[in-house]
Amino acid sequence: MLDPSCRLAVQAGQEAFLNFRFYAASATAWCKSGHEVGWDQISISAKARKDARPKAAGHGPLTLDQSNGIFRVGKGALHLAASRETGLIETLRWQDHDMLVSGPQLQIWRGPTDNDGIKGWPHQTWRPLNKWRAQGLDNWP
Repeated sequence: MLDPSCRLAVQAGQEAFLNFRFYAASATAWCKSGHEVGWDQISISAKARKDARPKAAGHGPLTLDQSNGIFRVGKGALHLAASRETGLIETLRWQDHDMLVSGPQLQIWRGPTDNDGIKGWPHQTWRPLNKWRAQGLDNWP
């Protein structure tokens, strides 16, 4: 039973979880009274304050700057930088906070199945796995 006086203050950016445990009220053929028969966990999130919402960048054109092999696009609180050489996003900033650890990269490898071929088995050069490996798809960045 929950104590009605219990109050939990979760601040923005914090995590909190409410754990429930369920016990047998009486003895049965397979457990004693008080035996834990189940549990659950529910995440509790903080409600965003109205003044904490991100502000829209507004209308109008974006700025574009090209220098030192980097394209920079931005407006107000939003800034993006991409490499001209690789085409990869290097920076995405919103209100002076970095939103990316690294930009997205193409990833076309998947775990092969037995139908694709088995690594190390001889006489399977015609199977898809060996063709993929010959093209270097398993070593894609």
